[in-house]
Amino acid sequence: MLVIVLCLASNLVWAAPASLETVHTDIVVKFPDVRHLEPERLAPMLGSDALIIFDVREADEYNVSRLPDAFVLSPQTSRAQFRRDFGDKIMGRTVVFYCSVGVRSSGMAARLQSDLETMGAVDVFNLRGGIFGWHNDQRSMVNDSGTSDFIHPFDDDWGQLLNRSQLLRYRPDPE
Repeated sequence: MLVIVLCLASNLVWAAPASLETVHTDIVVKFPDVRHLEPERLAPMLGSDALIIFDVREADEYNVSRLPDAFVLSPQTSRAQFRRDFGDKIMGRTVVFYCSVGVRSSGMAARLQSDLETMGAVDVFNLRGGIFGWHNDQRSMVNDSGTSDFIHPFDDDWGQLLNRSQLLRYRPDPE
């Protein structure tokens, strides 16, 4: 069954695809000026002061799990609001955006690219495969309680791209 999903954050219509690779191929076409960082290249950079990470998902998704040290950034954040909230944190740093699969974060990276360059960003990337790819690779994630293996599936259709369906949660793990 083909399901059409309207992604309001990027004003694009997306069909829930068969694989993360299919998603990435579509993202590269729709956002040709956005560069993509492989998870294996990001992993050793985590915890570095030279890096700043933005999770471009809704708060309920972020609360289930996120990459360590990621700032939550609503997909509806305006350029002016981003400059006001994070402008003093960008100079000399590599900026990485991610979301579930890369659609919202690529849109954000594309929208903010010129602002980030003006603010002194060293590099700007979208995380290839998003947090779904990160989760599928069984890489470390966190939430407010500490380490978390759980992942927010966005919805039932997109959640089919996750390998470990027993770890899907719409709320943070129970205490």
